[in-house]
Amino acid sequence: MLIVAYLAFLPSADPIGASWDKANHLFAFAVMAWLADLGWPAQRQAPLRWGLLLGYGLLIESVQHFLPLRHFSLLDWIADGVGILIYLGLKASWKHVWCSLAQKR
Repeated sequence: MLIVAYLAFLPSADPIGASWDKANHLFAFAVMAWLADLGWPAQRQAPLRWGLLLGYGLLIESVQHFLPLRHFSLLDWIADGVGILIYLGLKASWKHVWCSLAQKR
């Protein structure tokens, strides 16, 4: 989380709406979702875990509003959420493959 905050708060020369920016959000939040799942695996608390992670993304965007060369972007925050959903999709796919392999044994 500290690395993501550091990168989010650095002055950026990238133009607003740069296409790689959204990919960075997707990747960062998919990785943070994976790490959060490893560090806080209680399934009954998953909605809280994903809500806190989305809140973190909103906090980053809110701070960027006050930084020079940065701005608040609702699309960035949506990309954060999509990154979490990508992780959840990959996790479900992995479980499906793993269960299929286990049944064949």
